[in-house]
Amino acid sequence: MRRLPVTPVLGVNPAAGSGGVVANIAGHPQIISDIVFQYYKDTTFLSAARFYEEVLGLRKTYDTPGIRMYELTEHSAVGLIKENTGGYFQAPAATPPMMISIETEQFDEWYRQLRDRNATFLGEEKHKTELVESYLVKDPGGYTVEIFRWRERKIAR
Repeated sequence: MRRLPVTPVLGVNPAAGSGGVVANIAGHPQIISDIVFQYYKDTTFLSAARFYEEVLGLRKTYDTPGIRMYELTEHSAVGLIKENTGGYFQAPAATPPMMISIETEQFDEWYRQLRDRNATFLGEEKHKTELVESYLVKDPGGYTVEIFRWRERKIAR
């Protein structure tokens, strides 16, 4: 299989609102933003919503009885979907197979906030690798949220 070169291109996207900067791959249609959707059982949907609002402190941008969205950055969000919400066919997994990673320069401040708000840490220690420093918390639906900062940036902003 031939690998194509990937060249990130940063540019101003007028469709992204007030001069939003978005990353694109040369030769591909533009990406304005992204939303990661996670699926929750009826019994964990509201506690997960409280986690994203009160523990992480994210701003809610959309709210219906079965769907909520929270802003991560100007161009990214996390969405919560309650099982059996019309038209969404993904069932909540017994062990959710994904993780949300949040990059921050306020690494220690996030740690204190999450500890003070009684987040469930996966191991209390901060992890350090060649690339990043990080720690992991679990949301009420079993999803992992990583808070990290680069030790040496390997991707473009």
